[in-house]
Amino acid sequence: MLSSVFLFFASTLNYYFISDDFVYTRFNSISELLNLNQGEYHYNPVFWGLLFAVKQIFGLIPLSYHFLTVVIHLVNILLVYFLAKNLTKNNKIAFLSSLVFSFYFANYEVVFWITGISTSLMVTFYILGLLSFIKYIKHKQYLFYVLFLIFFILSILTHEYAITLPIICFIYYFQFSKSKEILKVLAFPVLFILIVTILKSLYSNASLFISLPTIGRFFISVIKSYLYLFMPFPYFIDSLPKFLLPILFIFLFLFLLIKSLKNKLKIFLFLWTFIDVFLFSATSATQARYLYFSFIPAVILLILILNINSRKILYMFLIVIAGISFMQKQKIYWTQSSEITKNTLEYIKNNAEDNKPLYLVNFPDSVNGPPWNAYVFRRGLNYALGNTNIFFYRTIPLDEKVREDEHIEPEKLIELKEKGNVFIFDSNLLIVN
Repeated sequence: MLSSVFLFFASTLNYYFISDDFVYTRFNSISELLNLNQGEYHYNPVFWGLLFAVKQIFGLIPLSYHFLTVVIHLVNILLVYFLAKNLTKNNKIAFLSSLVFSFYFANYEVVFWITGISTSLMVTFYILGLLSFIKYIKHKQYLFYVLFLIFFILSILTHEYAITLPIICFIYYFQFSKSKEILKVLAFPVLFILIVTILKSLYSNASLFISLPTIGRFFISVIKSYLYLFMPFPYFIDSLPKFLLPILFIFLFLFLLIKSLKNKLKIFLFLWTFIDVFLFSATSATQARYLYFSFIPAVILLILILNINSRKILYMFLIVIAGISFMQKQKIYWTQSSEITKNTLEYIKNNAEDNKPLYLVNFPDSVNGPPWNAYVFRRGLNYALGNTNIFFYRTIPLDEKVREDEHIEPEKLIELKEKGNVFIFDSNLLIVN
């Protein structure tokens, strides 16, 4: 199975750097990695450190980074298998869980995009931490507890969403252990979270909240996330009238809850999924890489609820086919994004006059638009071009493919050309001047 997954994603090895990749491949020293005040949304030194190590060995060769994204996904597939086997004691359920996870439609963002490593690598450490905790609960060997602490620290320093790991471990402990030492077992992770939070608040601009959520956006994110997790057919879900989504969500949520209540493992997986969805819905919009994280408990729960028979296997098969079909379409978009990024950088470098500001007009943000964006440039252009004197404007109405930049009248572009380098993009995201 792993060889088939690798072959499916092999074409992504040819992608160039995209969007935020330029931000996270910029580090040139360990001191830069450890600096708390990065001016970023997140503080992810383990993720940055991995990219720094690749850069030291291979330089800025995109192939080496994209190979890493695929390898981490393959590792996570194996870990999903071992986790499902540990939880269910059933090889068929474990295999089916890992197979469906392999081709889940939302996997594209963590496999196509180098920036997605921050989530996929966090998932690696997260599952290793949970497996270590489960082993500790069963065997009471402190080696497994030490491994749990190590993997927890690595996971939360890879991405802050690993903050849920102690909560998930507490729920597992409550469901499956009769011991009373839970406070002692989870005291260190909670203390570590507090220390990191205090340090970040004192010395860093990083925040768990990418943008302050509204109540409406939060509920929309929860509703859509559940539908994408348990009915992972994006072309179908995205085509439904908006008024049907909350109705469908209510029926789905109640179905999952009723089917889970009388079984400890099912309620554990139900709560794990809910906590994950609640966290990223409260701190960000629904994004594919966060669904990648949440689909792990969701797929195991789904298979347990449906049981294994011919009709249920057919549903799992449809999920895999839908995922493959969706990601094949995404490959086209991300190939375009990669080519536009590479060609744009080369054009600007070859045609811009040195030591003059860059004025980029109608600059693209995405090839295809939301909700499943194939990003072009969101951030990091100053690192890609080695120029911090960059300004963005738009002369056209705002749409799903264009950045939300300041509007400027077309006739004023002449004034900009007298001040510096002006590059204008057309509707096909190509430079026209």
